[in-house]
Amino acid sequence: KCNELSLETAYFENASGLTQKSRISTSDLTKIALEALKYPVLARIWSEVESEIEITGPNARKEKLVHAYKKYIKSWPDFVKKNKFLGGKGGSLYYTKQKISARCHVLVSEVEGQKILITFTGARYDDDAFAYDEEMLSMARAMLRGEKPLPGEKLKELEEKGGAFEFLTLTGKKIRYKSAYADVPHLPASTTKILAVLCMLDHVQDLSAKLTVRQSDIVGGSGFKCHAGDELTYEDAIRALMLPSSNTIANSVASNVGALLLEKTLKNRKTAEISGCQAK
Repeated sequence: KCNELSLETAYFENASGLTQKSRISTSDLTKIALEALKYPVLARIWSEVESEIEITGPNARKEKLVHAYKKYIKSWPDFVKKNKFLGGKGGSLYYTKQKISARCHVLVSEVEGQKILITFTGARYDDDAFAYDEEMLSMARAMLRGEKPLPGEKLKELEEKGGAFEFLTLTGKKIRYKSAYADVPHLPASTTKILAVLCMLDHVQDLSAKLTVRQSDIVGGSGFKCHAGDELTYEDAIRALMLPSSNTIANSVASNVGALLLEKTLKNRKTAEISGCQAK
């Protein structure tokens, strides 16, 4: 999928982003986000602030999902009132022993009546990430008004630390701003899950079909508590990845879609062998 999207620095070790080896640049994250916006179901789901999903199986229940952005934006009501929230996906990682931290995200908002996409990578784990968005939105407003954009202090500080940001309009007047270091790789954290969903959508036609959580899928980190045998639709799996950013469901998507691909490969191979025998 990375090759298909012409990503230049991206490398993904797994579907959840719970790793120290994966890499993403701001430029590549922008390409992934633009691809995601082509899928109406994904664009709709990652704009949901709260949702409820039904899980069947031995531990049947309903789970209330809340978008992680509502948790991370310190002044959520003011932010939403000032900047229309149209969706997005974030990622945060902090490894205590290795002293590695990362924060990056995608945000779709509205400026001067136009949709705008923001991406950034490389903030510290304890930064107020959305303070950067406020500054980027201000820059976008200035550009739409024909003014010269001037990065604020927080954005300058971000770049001094090696971080990067980019924003562009999706509708109306075309503007784009790409900061320095936009091609420098960083830890992608849970933004990896956007690519995991894109891979899923390539191979799962019926999103009402269900996947099953396996014991080997279950890991810690973000997301609600899962049990082996939990069943949920692929559409709700997208919600679990995009809203509370479930690491376990990301693994489950990978294992279930992987099983579908293996089944398809074996079926095609068997058909080819039968056709070969008939030809002989």
